[in-house]
Amino acid sequence: MDTALDLALQTMLTQQATIAQDVSALRENVGKALTHLEVIDQRNKIADELHRDFEARLRLLERFRWTIAGMSTIGGVAAGFIGYLLGHVVH
Repeated sequence: MDTALDLALQTMLTQQATIAQDVSALRENVGKALTHLEVIDQRNKIADELHRDFEARLRLLERFRWTIAGMSTIGGVAAGFIGYLLGHVVH
């Protein structure tokens, strides 16, 4: 009967050592995962900032588009008027 008890205790100690190794490996993997998540979070923050900057620049260009269209219209009208004046004055 002592042999069966010794065998059971030996099996329990072996399993306990295996569980301890598994828990230790799990802690290491969780640490790596947390580090990876921190890197992803930082990358997402930078991407969000770049996206906001891109949106701001896009809005600025959209507003500038109308400025250029207005200046082109005014320039065209002015050039037409000057051409009209030169055509009538020189003629």
